[in-house]
Amino acid sequence: MSPSNLENFDTSALDWFVSSVAGGASGLSAAIGTLVHRAIEVAPAGTRDDLWAAVEEKWNEVNFDAPWLRAQWLATTRSMIDALSDYVRDAALDGRRVIDSEKFTTVTLSTTEKGGLDVVVGGTIDRVEQHSDGSVSIIDIKTAKAPLSAKGAESHLQLKAYQLAFSHKALGEAVAEATSLHSAGLLYPRVSNKSALYTVRTQSTMDAAALDEFTDLVISMGVAMHSERFTGPETAPEYSGVRDLETTWVRISEVSSDE
Repeated sequence: MSPSNLENFDTSALDWFVSSVAGGASGLSAAIGTLVHRAIEVAPAGTRDDLWAAVEEKWNEVNFDAPWLRAQWLATTRSMIDALSDYVRDAALDGRRVIDSEKFTTVTLSTTEKGGLDVVVGGTIDRVEQHSDGSVSIIDIKTAKAPLSAKGAESHLQLKAYQLAFSHKALGEAVAEATSLHSAGLLYPRVSNKSALYTVRTQSTMDAAALDEFTDLVISMGVAMHSERFTGPETAPEYSGVRDLETTWVRISEVSSDE
């Protein structure tokens, strides 16, 4: 189970299944997102020039159908890199340092259901920062245009999965030595606010009871993913408050019968 897919499965098991079988959506948005993630991986504490250099190394590998699309995405990507460089600078000024990036993690949860299953949650964490007091923050970078609300971030299942991984000491030796988890957050370099070129949505740390409750939820999802039948809403669900036909599937009413 991928942490990023927990939200999709919770919203619509049917759409999750179809996307899994069909391979999901791919396109310019996904390609640019990959470039931006690569930049912050290659230069996690880099300057604007460092980050842009990482993008330029792979820019010509992106296929654009028209010159205007190339120009449009070039401007969008530059603005995201500007935002990321500001974020990196602000994190340093706040006394936070990067201790890991693009960290792959797995957590195995066991259940006796269906004759006994191991539910494995595995995914890549974009960035882990350590504060001056020794605590760490987990950051996931989102290149979407529409950020979650503050309330939505608090219930975000992907961030909860990363908190679960931290509690299982599954983020590597450097992170395992951290005194505590400060927070988990979503970083939106494509969304500015009144005080910065970027937006951060933070999720508070979960206590032991909340972690136990989330563990039970993940196990139940894992069991459900092992099913042979999946259901979903009759209308296409909305992700992050925006209906995007690249990430949802159009419903078509039944148009034939045996009569």
